[in-house]
Amino acid sequence: MKSPPSGEKPPPVNRGVVMGRFQVVHNDHVKILRAARPLCHHLIVAVRDPDPILGRGSTTTPDEDFHAKNPLTFFERSRVLRAVLAELDFEPAGYSIIPFPWERPELHTYYVPRDAVFFVPVNDERDEEILASLKAFGFEARQLWKRALTKRGPGSAEILRRMVASEPWEHLVPRATLSVFRKTGLLERMKT
Repeated sequence: MKSPPSGEKPPPVNRGVVMGRFQVVHNDHVKILRAARPLCHHLIVAVRDPDPILGRGSTTTPDEDFHAKNPLTFFERSRVLRAVLAELDFEPAGYSIIPFPWERPELHTYYVPRDAVFFVPVNDERDEEILASLKAFGFEARQLWKRALTKRGPGSAEILRRMVASEPWEHLVPRATLSVFRKTGLLERMKT
């Protein structure tokens, strides 16, 4: 890709991708979505670990604890994501929510077009590895930002822990996440 003149932003790409498990769509996810949206004409929200079969063989999510680390189904996560994206005023025609089998690179192009550009927020060494892996898989991958892990808020695992323990967590998520969790019974299910 040809670089724009110094100081100018590159034009938006046709299709951009952000990837995550989105087990609880939280405030840091909102920052990622907002940062990536203007960088592309169509944003693909790729949901990692969509099911226990496609998540098999992962070094980060072994079979025995898949359900513990992924209590929400792909359907539930996509429902929350749609509500959050609506709250952010994203036009439905401007995004897609897809399952993404991260642990199965041989399947990636069945889910994401080869010309899509991944936008990866870099907070730690693991994120650097994800960025490098995407490039090794043949995708264009760009660093969305680089900042210390200490600048990140609590992630999904901590938020789920707080839910189960009946500790305050509501301030860590957008209103739409809270609304879907309450209206659909997800909050009660997480506590059982």
